[in-house]
Amino acid sequence: MKNEKTKDNANVAPKKVNWFDDFYLLNGESGITALAFWTMSLFVRKIRRDEEQGSFPFLEYSGLPKSGKTETVNFLWKLFGNGDFAEQDPQRMTTGHMRRYLSGTLNAPAVLNEEGKGFNPEILEGLFYGFFPTEGATNQPECKRPPVILNQKYPVGLIAFVKNEKTKDDAEIISRTVQCVADNSPLTADQSAALKRLKSLKSESVIDFLQGWMSYGTEEQFLDEQSNYSSVYAEKLRKKGVSDNGIAKNHAQLIAVGRCLHIFFREFTDKHLEDWLAFMFKTAIDSNTAYEKLTKV
Repeated sequence: MKNEKTKDNANVAPKKVNWFDDFYLLNGESGITALAFWTMSLFVRKIRRDEEQGSFPFLEYSGLPKSGKTETVNFLWKLFGNGDFAEQDPQRMTTGHMRRYLSGTLNAPAVLNEEGKGFNPEILEGLFYGFFPTEGATNQPECKRPPVILNQKYPVGLIAFVKNEKTKDDAEIISRTVQCVADNSPLTADQSAALKRLKSLKSESVIDFLQGWMSYGTEEQFLDEQSNYSSVYAEKLRKKGVSDNGIAKNHAQLIAVGRCLHIFFREFTDKHLEDWLAFMFKTAIDSNTAYEKLTKV
């Protein structure tokens, strides 16, 4: 009887929980930015095939130690059914290891803990457009394996850089990245309780987001809305003074994802959207200002 009872319990579907309110209370607009980026990873391969988009920006999620970056990323991975994810250090990875890691995360973001270090400009540009190019051929006489094909392209998914300091001195990175900074303020009592609840959740109780996407066929709706909003917000950002077309496009693409979050997260209200849009517009303007200072002759 004991074994039968255990077996029955194992077949009971996990109870769904409303985690969104705790997540927002704890992470605010920077958390919504990361949530939108993670959601986008499900569709990025099709977005990159869109003639008007073709690429998708990196995410830089920065903040001082103990600002909650790791907890946020770990929870986002729970939504994708992976609660034991560990970020990678590109400076400790060989080119082959890096290529295999990035190519193995096509439908979820690859998370690196340094911003583009160890990447030459050609590789960084390739990653922006969704592929990892080979750097050369292994045609040494002692190598018995066939030479690597030059310019061979390995598809990759989205890339998030999680680091302590916001990038301020690299125009190439800034022009291809949406930057957000985690709040380092001391947690309130309510936030501490929210963090405890989020940490206690298992992937099985929050993965219904992913199951819902697959079950209800919302992909077409999402892709249509994202494509339309992307061009609309690129123009709005330019009117607000974002003069660099690349920065305007990158931020508009992620803003467009945020406009579609209601498809997956019913708790994402119009007020959440209004506050987040203000945050994203300021983020885009700040990036444009930093880029102009670095590139001004």
